[in-house]
Amino acid sequence: MKIRLLGGDRIAFAKRHTENLDAYNAYTQGRFLWNRRTEEHLMKAIEYFEKAIELDPGYALAYAGLADAYNVLPSNVGTPVEEVLPKAKDAARKALELDDKLGEAHASMGLALKLEGDLDGAEKQYLQAIQLNPAYAYAHYWYAMLLGEMGKREEGLRELETAFELDPLSVVILVYLATTRWESGDSLQALELIRRALEIEPTRMATYSAYGSGLRASGRLEDAVRIYRLAIQIDSTYAGAYSQLCYTYNEMGDFEKALDAADNYIRSLPNEPDAYDTKGDIYAYNGGLDQAIENYTEALKIEPKFGASLQKLVGAYLFKREYGKAEALIKEALSSDDQYARARARTYLAFIPTFQGKLTRALALLDEGIAADQSDQEPGWHLAWKRQVKIFIYMETERLDLAQKELEIVKEIQEKHAPQDPTRLSSLYALFSALQGQYGQADELLQTWQADIGENDQEQMRDYLRFAGIIELIKGNPQAAIGHLQDGVYEQFTPLFEIRYFLAQAYLESDQAEQAAEVLEKALLRYDKHRAESPIWSVKAHYYLGQAYERLGRTQDAIDQYEEFLEWWKDADPGIVEIEDAKERLKELRAKS
Repeated sequence: MKIRLLGGDRIAFAKRHTENLDAYNAYTQGRFLWNRRTEEHLMKAIEYFEKAIELDPGYALAYAGLADAYNVLPSNVGTPVEEVLPKAKDAARKALELDDKLGEAHASMGLALKLEGDLDGAEKQYLQAIQLNPAYAYAHYWYAMLLGEMGKREEGLRELETAFELDPLSVVILVYLATTRWESGDSLQALELIRRALEIEPTRMATYSAYGSGLRASGRLEDAVRIYRLAIQIDSTYAGAYSQLCYTYNEMGDFEKALDAADNYIRSLPNEPDAYDTKGDIYAYNGGLDQAIENYTEALKIEPKFGASLQKLVGAYLFKREYGKAEALIKEALSSDDQYARARARTYLAFIPTFQGKLTRALALLDEGIAADQSDQEPGWHLAWKRQVKIFIYMETERLDLAQKELEIVKEIQEKHAPQDPTRLSSLYALFSALQGQYGQADELLQTWQADIGENDQEQMRDYLRFAGIIELIKGNPQAAIGHLQDGVYEQFTPLFEIRYFLAQAYLESDQAEQAAEVLEKALLRYDKHRAESPIWSVKAHYYLGQAYERLGRTQDAIDQYEEFLEWWKDADPGIVEIEDAKERLKELRAKS
């Protein structure tokens, strides 16, 4: 043994480890704590990794551990990315400088690049890590998550299975594997994996959170409530259990219990901004816009950079048509140190005129935002989002030639940043073909897309059904559209506003006015991100609800909805067909009444 270590193998051994036993012990203690993933344990892990580095400044593995601790803070604790990314990259870079043949160091750099939004760079680092150390489970695990985001879900699942085989006692890997099993509909195996994770570490709160989410996805809401309550009993400081308990009660249709749970959250953790944010959501999801604003504002008093509440508050002011207040918050976000917050704010700035029907102004702001994103070196996602918003504006105003130009640009962005993910482009090209009357081509694109969907990929299948439903509606097949859209309304416990909007139109087209009214009433009662980011449809929903009421003989209700629609778009661009039609309908209804 000694002879081999003094040969070439000793060089590799020395690079991967340290001869300082105290440094090694500090590193292993740091890794143990890092695996726990709570804020307290992660901060303590950082101390141990730093101690290991102090004891042996050439300990590359300790630098990799330090990078990993910073890398996982945003997803596990909510630490802003901009606070930890430079530290994570510096530590990973130092690890690579010390030993560029260390697989763990490449994996750490990959995770940092993923956090930065550089998916291509992250993939290269993960592949290098796996090549250098194929037995490193977390390289496979992180690569699996990246592949899932890139649309390569089957490959991602294979990597995840490899990670599990390499480290079957990793609770983090166990829980993620359980989540994928729930997503594929295999709830029995998911439960087995979760129970195994709890046997290994019975007090890990993130496991209870995943357990509850899986039960909710399976429709077992009462069981989910039991699990969240158990988690709170074990750790009364775990914010995630409180918030998810509130949302579960809301999904059960019990507003009072949801509100009581939110109040308990605030009493238990009064300095937690998410407590007020959650209470704001409960009000917003049930039509209480003023109370939602009050709670989102309170969350921002506790933490001014709490992005979730800031974004929701902007949306709330847009819904109240208080555009000055929305713009002030957006401009505040434009000065943020967070690159992604700035890019998101530029898109939301264009939503202000869109809600008012000033679509020409919205397009101009989107172009300005695109130029600013490019100057800011935004990596691609927000550029694509702005272009897609332009596409839908052009489609709504029947300027398909301009929509096609934008679609080609989105294709270029897609090919550059996520070439393996065909989902979004398949859906847009199919939709565009249908709008042009090329139904055969639209069907062919849908069939190709459906064939590419993995057998257990329920998420992408729901996305497929949504677009298939919209395309059937365009083709004049409302009954077929209804069947598809009904299966695609929900996404992770959330009813999607945009799908309810098209489902209501399908009901109207099939002379089911009562069902159309019910769908739109529920959609317009709920104020959330999906609705805020669908400004044209949010406004036009009032127009279609007016039509549903008109067909049901509810004259005054129809008048109210047409008036609401016209109030929203009183300063809209000229030539919008729905505005003229609403005015004519309103005139006739008033004459009758």
